[in-house]
Amino acid sequence: MSTAKELIDELVKRFKPEQAKDWDRIINWTISGSGWHMIIKNQKCEVKEGKHESPNLEVETDIDTLSKVLKGEVDVVSVFMAGKLKAKGPMSDLMKLREVFGF
Repeated sequence: MSTAKELIDELVKRFKPEQAKDWDRIINWTISGSGWHMIIKNQKCEVKEGKHESPNLEVETDIDTLSKVLKGEVDVVSVFMAGKLKAKGPMSDLMKLREVFGF
């Protein structure tokens, strides 16, 4: 099983700058209780430990669920509908994650 930090690192590796054009966002990730935030700006992705005070989007899930999403074993929409992934913020931003991180 992966750690939460390994999953965050995998997301950064998958980042597609061309898909993030004109999409500047701050995203809080809580994975099995551990928190990070991503600053996506000017088609770059920077990760910092801890939560940001004013994110555009907050995503909460567990290690197992995110691992399965990244491996392509489950679809992010189905885990969202099943309540295994929670999001607070614009649903358009949640859907954009699929394009920007390729899952």
